[in-house]
Amino acid sequence: MRRDDARSWFVTYLMRKVRTDTYPSTTDLDLIEAVIPHHMLDEYVEILIEKVESARFPSIGCCAGSTALSSAYRSTIHEADEEPEADAVKA
Repeated sequence: MRRDDARSWFVTYLMRKVRTDTYPSTTDLDLIEAVIPHHMLDEYVEILIEKVESARFPSIGCCAGSTALSSAYRSTIHEADEEPEADAVKA
C-alpha cells in the first residue's frame, strides 16, 4: 500500500468515526486536519457542517474545524484562480 493510499484509508476511517460519534473527539478532528488529502476536504467539511446543524450544542471542534477548513479551502481556490494570471503577466 502506498503512503497516499494509507493516508486516504486513515482519513476515511476517522471521518466515518466522526460521522457516527455524537460528540467527535477533538483528537480525531485534529488528526484528520493534519493529514487530509485535498480531494477529501469537501466531504470532511460536509460532515462537520452536518454535525453542527444536527446538534443542539455542537462541539467547538466541529464549529472551529468547519469554519477554518472552509476558509482555507476558499483561499486555496482563490490562489489557484490567481496562478494563471501571474503566469500570463510573466509571458
